[in-house]
Amino acid sequence: YEMDGEKITAAEAIQVSDRFFELFPLKIVEGRSFEPSDFNCRNAGPIPVILGNAYRDSFQPGDTFEGYYILERKTFSVIGFTDTESDFYLRRSNCMAPYGSFIIMPFESIEEDSFSARAILLQQICGFVVTHHGREPAVDTIREYLTESGLENWRDAIVVFEKSCSIISSLSSTFVL
Repeated sequence: YEMDGEKITAAEAIQVSDRFFELFPLKIVEGRSFEPSDFNCRNAGPIPVILGNAYRDSFQPGDTFEGYYILERKTFSVIGFTDTESDFYLRRSNCMAPYGSFIIMPFESIEEDSFSARAILLQQICGFVVTHHGREPAVDTIREYLTESGLENWRDAIVVFEKSCSIISSLSSTFVL
């Protein structure tokens, strides 16, 4: 890829909440895991990351590297490495995937208004909306989430596909954005 005239390589990354590892345990073989303060890191210097074991020949705990995060160039600091056995649910593949080749970063809280903050908030509200009362209450819930996160101007830009809603509704009363 090319960004701002610079050649870049895409890497797979996942953002995790402070409770993610309760669902998908992770063994750290070198360095440390995330601490509570790591989840408020956007403006506090390098973003701490845990690297999959595939990166162990290239980095060490304490190393830093630069990359793009939501179109902004950021510095990342390696705090630890995963083992070879731990895995997590990868939604796009609908299966468990090893942490091995992933960059794991904290999914932080948003306190200021910016393009990247809004993009992060949008990621937080996307996903599943469970309702047992049909399509309209699900869409209303989505609109509420957008308003609560300061994205009310995006309310009409979110598309809920009718076919997905009707199929999922008949199966489990769950709606997908």
